[in-house]
Amino acid sequence: MSTTSTSSSVSEDPLIRFAPVLAAVSHSSLTALAQRIRRQLEQSQKSSSNQTDHQENEADILHYGCTVLPTAIYGSYNVLKIIEFSDGLRWIVRILSTGLKGQYTAESSTSLKSDALTMRFIKANTTMPVPEIYDFSATTENDVGAPYILMSFLDGVPVYEVWFDESGEVPKEIRREQILDTIAEAMSQLKKFHFDQIGSLQFDTNLNPTRIGKCNLVDEYGVLDNLNNETDEGPKFLQIGPFSSSYDYFGALFDTQRLPKDSFTIGIHKLLRMMIQCIPPSVPSKESADVHPLLETFVLAHPDAGSQNFLVSKDGVLTGIIDWDGVHTEPHCIGYQRYPSWITRDWDPAMYGYLQSGCQPKDSPEALEGYRQRYSKIMQLFVPEYIDYISKSHIFEALQIALSSPVCRDNIVVKFFCQLFPKEDQEEAEHPMYLYETAVGIAEDRLDESAKARIIDAIVHFFKL
Repeated sequence: MSTTSTSSSVSEDPLIRFAPVLAAVSHSSLTALAQRIRRQLEQSQKSSSNQTDHQENEADILHYGCTVLPTAIYGSYNVLKIIEFSDGLRWIVRILSTGLKGQYTAESSTSLKSDALTMRFIKANTTMPVPEIYDFSATTENDVGAPYILMSFLDGVPVYEVWFDESGEVPKEIRREQILDTIAEAMSQLKKFHFDQIGSLQFDTNLNPTRIGKCNLVDEYGVLDNLNNETDEGPKFLQIGPFSSSYDYFGALFDTQRLPKDSFTIGIHKLLRMMIQCIPPSVPSKESADVHPLLETFVLAHPDAGSQNFLVSKDGVLTGIIDWDGVHTEPHCIGYQRYPSWITRDWDPAMYGYLQSGCQPKDSPEALEGYRQRYSKIMQLFVPEYIDYISKSHIFEALQIALSSPVCRDNIVVKFFCQLFPKEDQEEAEHPMYLYETAVGIAEDRLDESAKARIIDAIVHFFKL
C-alpha cells in the first residue's frame, strides 16, 4: 500500500520518473527477448508432444514477428510495456523504475526473483488467474539492459472501472456481487499453503519453497519526504524480517515509524504500541491456539488488494489478479482471507472521504458493511475454519496501514479509540475515557494503571477472534 501523491510537481508525469530506464531499454531488445522466449516455449512444447519424432529442427518452429505497442502502463514503481505478436497474442514486460546500474540494489534483485517465482508457484498449484511468467531477469546484466519480468497479458478491466458503473448490461449490484464472489473463490485457493515464518518465499530449482527471506516494503516515510520536498528520488524500500510471530512482525512495522513530537501524537503512538501487545496469535483455529499457543502459522496474501489489481469482465467475473510486487507471507488475520481493500475504506478515514466534495465516488459505511458480510459469507463456504479471521480482517488491515503509513496512522487510531470507548457512552460513565485527555495522559505518563488496564482490556475484546 502506498500513499497517494498530492503534489503537482512529484510523479504527476510518469515519464519523468521512468525516463532514465526507458532510455536504456530499446524496443528492439524487448522484441528480440519476446521472440526468443516464444521460440523456446514452442520448441519445448513440440519436444514434449507425443506427436513429434524429436527430429525437428528450429526451422519447423513458427517464427512470429512482434512489436512494442506505443502506449505504456505506468504504476508507482514499474512501467509495463505491451508486446503484440503478429498472430495477435499479447505479452507484458514489467520494468522497475530504478532498474539501472547504480540504482538497482541487491535487495531489489532478491525481491524481484521472489515475486516472479511466487507467481509461478501460485500459477502451478492453483487455478487462480495470475499472469504466466515466461521469463525474468533479476540483474542489469542482460540483453534488455534492465531487470524485467516477461508475463502473459490478461484480459479484463480493473474493478475500479466498473464498480460504480450504472450503464452496463448487468445491473450494478449483481455485477458487484459477482466481483466479490469470484474474488473470494479465487483467493481461497491459497488456503493450501502454510508457512512457519513471515517473509518472502525463496525457492529451489524445482520451484519448492525452501526458506523464508525478508519482507520488501515501501518506505512510506520516504514517499512522504519526496512529497514534502517536492522531489522525486524514486521509490525507497525497507527490508524487515523474517519473523516467527505476529507480534514481532507488527512490532517491526511499528519500529519503522519516526517518533512524533507533540504530546497528543506521542499518545496516539503509544496507543498504537498498546494495540500491538494485544495482537492474537496466527493459528488456524481457537482449538489449535489452546493446544499449541506458541505455534503460529502464516499464509500468502496479495500485497495490495486494491481495486486496480483485480481484473474483471464486463459482467463482473474475475479474469486476473495482477501486481504481486513485494508478495510475502502474512498472519492469518491479514492473509488471503481478508476483505478486498475497496470494501474496507471506511476503516482508513484519511483515504475514505465519503460525501466530501472533490473526492471520487465512495460507498457509504452501511453499504461497505453489507459488502463485507457478503464477502465473508462466500469466503466461509471455502474456508469455514477461518470465519473469525475473515470477519475481523478489516480491523487488522487498518492496524497494518496505521503501522505503515504516517499519513493514515492518527486517523485510524482515533477511529479505533472511538470504537473502544464510544463518546456517547462516556457521558454517563463513572470514569469516562476521552481521546485527547487519554492520549496526552499516556504521553506525559499521567494516566493511572487502572485506566491503562481498561484500555488493554478493551483492545483485547476488540481484537478477540
